[in-house]
This record gives sequence, structure tokens and C-alpha cells, in this order.
Amino acid sequence: MPPENQSFSLSRRIKNLLEAKTVTVQASALVAGRWVQEAFRFLLLLWLARTSQSGFGLFVFGAGVASVIHPFLTFGFEQFTIRELAGNSEAGGRILGQMLRLKTLLGLLLLSAIAVLGLVQGWSGTELMVVLIIAAGKVLDSWADTLFSLYRYAGRQVQEAAYSVKAALIGALYGAAALLAGGGIVAVSLFVIVASGLKVLLAAGLGARTRFLPKLSGTGPVLPPGRLGALLMIAALSFMGSFYNQVQVLLLKYFKALSDLAYYGVAMELAGGLAGLVSALVIGGVIYPSLTRTATQGPDRLAAFIAAYFWRLAALGLGIAFFYVTLGQDLLLFVYGGQYTASVGPMQILGLATVFSFVNNFFIHAFLVQHRERLLLLLHLAPFLLSLVLGVMLVPWLGAQGAALNLLVCRVVMALLVLTAAHRHFGIFKKDQIEAFLWGGLILGGFYMVLATVDLSMVHLLAVLFLVGYGWWTWRWTMSPASLLKAGAEERYGSP
Repeated sequence: MPPENQSFSLSRRIKNLLEAKTVTVQASALVAGRWVQEAFRFLLLLWLARTSQSGFGLFVFGAGVASVIHPFLTFGFEQFTIRELAGNSEAGGRILGQMLRLKTLLGLLLLSAIAVLGLVQGWSGTELMVVLIIAAGKVLDSWADTLFSLYRYAGRQVQEAAYSVKAALIGALYGAAALLAGGGIVAVSLFVIVASGLKVLLAAGLGARTRFLPKLSGTGPVLPPGRLGALLMIAALSFMGSFYNQVQVLLLKYFKALSDLAYYGVAMELAGGLAGLVSALVIGGVIYPSLTRTATQGPDRLAAFIAAYFWRLAALGLGIAFFYVTLGQDLLLFVYGGQYTASVGPMQILGLATVFSFVNNFFIHAFLVQHRERLLLLLHLAPFLLSLVLGVMLVPWLGAQGAALNLLVCRVVMALLVLTAAHRHFGIFKKDQIEAFLWGGLILGGFYMVLATVDLSMVHLLAVLFLVGYGWWTWRWTMSPASLLKAGAEERYGSP
């Protein structure tokens, strides 16, 4: 074949791949786009962490407060919107308009509440401004997510990723300029507003220009009629889930200094950030819309879909946990420097929590498509209450490491509860899959024991080799072409 024909063939294959609305392509587009966005944000915050530990700690506090209020802004709206579009796709303009109006009202109320709380708690002017700026960024992000929910339902995650990357780049460039100019933490934190606001403008403007985004309706009730009960339950469980994941930041601010917040923030940036990417993008942005469509085809096909992807996520989380436990320390010290040695322990603990984060988020979304909000609300009660009791005990005693332990224990408890309910409803535990997963766990466990006994100069090489071996094993039983074909058949025809 002539070289020009080979080039044309390759470009055509790439174009066909991008146009294919498969779970793999959609997930890859969202993850790649978010990784680029997070890379811009990460480099900016790394610069801040290395030059101003207290400033970075204050930013972590603001981000923690914003994450706690985020469920009030989302209220499970993206999941709710996608689910409603699956039932009535022609009403897209009315549904999206309704969600945007509701989020605007909630955003104004939340920003006012934060201002009052800051004054009551005696926050300094700088602390209050940083928290309000980051919280306002969350409001704008929630608007963008509402617009992108339509893109996700239609399988247009590639377009979403492209728009978001452009916005993140400009926001990061502004933040870098503020740092170069010697601006304080308030000026630097404004990059959140710049990036999030531009994301909204791109999502709305380009969506309208391509006529993909429907005309938004400004009429009708603020709250969806006949759906208020379900919406409030989704909101409650979303808040409890965010709370037990973020209460550590609030407790550290109350009991400890900004330096402890900085140590925990570094651990979260390295370990928690990856878990959040997979949970929000692969699970929430790609698998959940696929779950909603599969749920309309009957319970057998839904159960087959769930079984196909649960073990993949669990295996991925196990490999990531092994990486953080064995190689995470060197990565952390290389990136952040010796001043963050105290972040190593929390980072390794949060790395272990990755496995449970994947499992929990996957089944939360699986239950949502079945309208089991009440069950999810009950499942969230235990980790929600435990995070407060255990956090008050561990955080004053162990600081950042206690905060990480609190989060790990809460996620383990949640995983035990959700797996029990999932097996009862979906029958996920099949003998051959359990055996394959356990063998993978034994491989990593045995490798870790070997690493504990060898000369330190060999640890890094062996850890990489062991991860490659585990990756091969995982590919063989979860991601090989034969396995994917089998999973596709199960999704289409139901479990054998």
C-alpha cells in the first residue's frame, strides 16, 4: 500500500474510532480531557504548594468547603437529568432550563450562607474571600455540568472534553500570571472563576451554534413536578457521600494548623485526585448514561452490564492502590519536595481507599438507575455518622494521617454495605470472576511481601515489574478482546 494510502487509512481509522459511541471511546475522551484539565490545575497548585505552604493549605480549605456544598448545587441533578432525558428526550430544553434556574437560586443561597458562616466563625477576610471564590467556581461548574449532561446522554463526551480543556488552559494561564506577578492567594484563586465561567460560555455558545443544544425553556415550575421526593432523596445521599469524604478537611481546619491541611491536601492531590477522576468521569460521565439506557432493556441485561464492569473497576483500583503503597512515596517527594514528608503516610492510606471508592461509586450509580434512592439513603447513614465520630477522635490525635484513616474506614464500611445490597439485587459474585480477582490480589500481596525483604536499591524496579505482571493478568481476564466480546454479548443478550 502506498504511504499516502496508509496515512489516509490510519487517519480514517482514528476518525471512525472517535465517532464510535462505545463506552471505551467515551470514557477515554472524558478521562483524557479531564487529565489535561487536572494537569493544568495540578501544575498551578504545585507551584503554589512549593512557594506558599500556608497559601496552599488555605486553598485546600476553600476547596473542601466547596466540595461539601457541591451536592447542594448538583443535588444529583446530572444523574436526575440524564435519567429524565432517557424517559423523555424531546423535553431536553425544558429540563435543562429548569435545572439551570434551580441551580442559580441554590447557588445564591449557598454563597450567602457561607458568608454568614465565615463571619460567625471569625474567618479572616482572606479566608472568607478564598472560600467564596472557590464556591462560586463550583456554582459555575454545576451550570456547565447541566449543559454537558445532554452531551453525555447523546454520547458526545469528546466534544465535552474539548470545550473543558480550552477553558482549563485559559484559567491556568491566568493563575500562572497571577503567581508571576506576586499576587496573593485571593488573586491566584480567581483562576477557578475564570476556568469555570469560560466552560459555561463554551458549552452554551458552541452547543447553540451547532444546534445540538436545545432552546432552553424559562417557564414552568422551579422544581420538577412529581419528582420532588426522588430529587430530595438523591440530594440527601449526595450530600452525605460528599460529607464523609470531605469532613476531614473541615476537622483539620478546626483542630489543626494550615500546614496540616497542606499535608493532607498534597496526599489528596496525588491519591484522591485519581480516584475522583475515575468516579466522576468513567463512572458518572460514561457508565451511568449507559446504565440508564441498559436499564430500559430489562433487569437481565442491566445485571449483565453491571457484572461486566464491576470487576474491571475493582481490578483497576487494586493496581492503583499497589502503586501508591510501593512507589507513591518517591513520587510525592520528587514532585512536592522534602517539606511534604508528612504527606507520605496519608497518601498511602488514601491510595488504599481508591479500591473502595471505585466500588462504592459504581454501585451508587447502578442503584440510581433503578430509582432506589431510599436504599442508597439508608446505606449512606453509617459512613456519614461514623465520619463525624471517628474524625473527632483521629484528627486531633494524628492530624493528616488521622484524617486519611477516617476516610479509609468510612469507605470500607460503605463498600461492605453496598456490596451486600448489590449481590442481593444483581447477583454480582460469580465463582470464576471471584477466583480471577482473588488471584490478582494474591499476586500483588505476594509481590508486596517480596518488596519488604529485598535490598532497597531493587524496590523500584521490582515494583514496576510486579505492576506490569499484574497488568498482564488483569488484561487477560478483564480487558482482552475475548473478554470484551464476551462482555458485549452479555450486555446484549443477558447473562448466560
